[in-house]
Amino acid sequence: MKKIILSLTILGVMPVEVRSQGAATFHVFPQIADGVLSDGTGYTSILLATNVSPQPARCRLQPYGRGLDSRFSGSSTFTLPTSGSFNILTTVAALNVLLPLTTGYATLSCDQPVVAEVAYTYFSPAGVISGATVFPSPATTRAQLIMVTGSRLAIAVANDTDSPGQYQLRVLNSSGQTVVTGTLSVPARSNSARFLDELVTLPANLTGAVSITGFSGSFSVVGLFFVGPAFLSQTAVTFDTVNSAGTNQPPVVNAGADQTITLPSLANLSGTATDDGLPSGSTLTTTWSKLSGPGTVTFGNVTMRTTTASFSAAGSYMLRLTASDGVLSTSDDVAITINDAPVPAPAPAPAPAPAPAPTSGSPWITGNFDYGTMPISAIPWSKYTHVLMFTMSVDSNADLVKQWVSPADIAPFVRAGHAAGKKVLITFQDNYVGDGPLAWAAATAGANADKLAANMAAFVNTHGFDGVDLDWESKVNVSQYITLISKLRAALPAGKLITMNVGDWEGLPSVVSASYTNVDQVNVMCFDMDYESYAWHNDALLNAGTRRPACDSRLAAFSGVPKSKIGVGVPFYGRRWRGVTAPLQPGGTKQGEIRYGSLVTDPSRWQASYLKCDPTYVAEYLSIPSLNEFISFNGQRSVAEIVKWGKAQGYGGFMSFSMGKEYVPSATGDARSPLSTILYNEVAGSTAP
Repeated sequence: MKKIILSLTILGVMPVEVRSQGAATFHVFPQIADGVLSDGTGYTSILLATNVSPQPARCRLQPYGRGLDSRFSGSSTFTLPTSGSFNILTTVAALNVLLPLTTGYATLSCDQPVVAEVAYTYFSPAGVISGATVFPSPATTRAQLIMVTGSRLAIAVANDTDSPGQYQLRVLNSSGQTVVTGTLSVPARSNSARFLDELVTLPANLTGAVSITGFSGSFSVVGLFFVGPAFLSQTAVTFDTVNSAGTNQPPVVNAGADQTITLPSLANLSGTATDDGLPSGSTLTTTWSKLSGPGTVTFGNVTMRTTTASFSAAGSYMLRLTASDGVLSTSDDVAITINDAPVPAPAPAPAPAPAPAPTSGSPWITGNFDYGTMPISAIPWSKYTHVLMFTMSVDSNADLVKQWVSPADIAPFVRAGHAAGKKVLITFQDNYVGDGPLAWAAATAGANADKLAANMAAFVNTHGFDGVDLDWESKVNVSQYITLISKLRAALPAGKLITMNVGDWEGLPSVVSASYTNVDQVNVMCFDMDYESYAWHNDALLNAGTRRPACDSRLAAFSGVPKSKIGVGVPFYGRRWRGVTAPLQPGGTKQGEIRYGSLVTDPSRWQASYLKCDPTYVAEYLSIPSLNEFISFNGQRSVAEIVKWGKAQGYGGFMSFSMGKEYVPSATGDARSPLSTILYNEVAGSTAP
């Protein structure tokens, strides 16, 4: 049994840097492990990220794997303020928080150049058995790893794409001849960690190499030698991003599927390009161009593989995506058919009026679906009136850019929501991609505001969304935000919705006060309130006459707005503090977010004796003396109290963030979404919204 466990989990971690546009950095760590086995041995992963640019680098770590998101001790989003500044994210086993073993992979995205490495350790109750530090190397479609007689080669392949990955394995002898072949399949956004001798039948006493080739798209891979249960240092492994012939091959390009659109909509181009990493030190570049067509084509960003194109006239166009490694280039074409705009009515229609706000007798329930946290099939549609797809963003040119949305999920998401009779909206947020919050100030300045409003409206119309959810939280330009909302209302067809996520900072109350007649929902984020120097609740409902952060005082900042327009934000996640066991205690250190779905399935923390409720500020928490921890969270009791209070105050609805953070995949029925269920029951009773 132990041999089977090792074959699935004991792997080193090599961060693989994927080529990215501009100065942004993207690393993939093909295997992350944390926790202990039944025999007391276990594994830790420690990430070190260092800023190598002169600018502040904003970064986000995204783990993929069951329960892995709650295993890092620090915040998943962080800023490296200066060149040379660094951050260390440690899995909890390194802090003697010994939970059952969980594995997966992780990505690290930053808006400036950042180098990263991982220290990976195998330990026993007596101490460290073996460890390795590994460094980045380029992503690839072909890789070759050495094999040595007397050891077992373990490989982990991460598929950080939206499509299933198929890979060919070729085992070579010392003369470079193929002696055995095999295949490996890895689901989308997943990884596979196996010993090579479990994938193919190896000849005895073979010294040679294994070549891995992707049939489509790029992949990330790591390999370590094992002698018994211990692994050897990564420096013992040769890792080459080369093709099996050892010669430069042209890039592989796909310009995407042919399209038919109607003016003035934009074409959403989704090209892909991969390369073999040769010549050494080369950079893969891509460029869009017009090959044929009757009018002018304007690309949102001519060098981005995923971008938009606008057309000056109807007709048939052929667009070309060209990729080059500096020596060899390859092109692929996509056909775009543009239909004329419909003939306008004889008289212009009046500007669409905002949809009427829900009354206090029929509150809305709006939920957020964030990609990667749960499947679309698991969304509890029956518990919500509106569901937001989280999230797209914008760049400094007022073009739309992908943030965490998976393009392949858009059509199934919209289709499922409409089949359930619900409104589905797309969120535009200001974080983490392109120029981050700074992009919004540029994208809403002057004539760019018209362009941005038109692009958002075109995206909604093209994909069949019911409206736009706006989430500009940082470096807000109040007057430009007000102008954008006005222009967006005019650009959207009648019946389309505009909702907002807001807080009591950055002038957002002023934006709402000037814009609420153009907005259908103003959802106030009653979370992330534990920013003081002492341990505090993430989501206290009442401030109880104090100056402590709480939902009621945050909502009071919008006192000039009709309550029927305002929604109360409800978090489905909490915060974990170490060094304290209750709120208001000094000396604790905040360890980051913990999802409700992860919390209730953690037997070391989710125990009845630890459950507490703060009656003064109305907030639930866990007090865990054995771990010296205080965990602030929203549970079923808190959600019920929030809804009871919000309805009594006459607020228009409620917004949860997010459904994926409460998701319990091992459960069935309503138990998979326990907080959504209690939220719905308290708001709507037995009548479906």
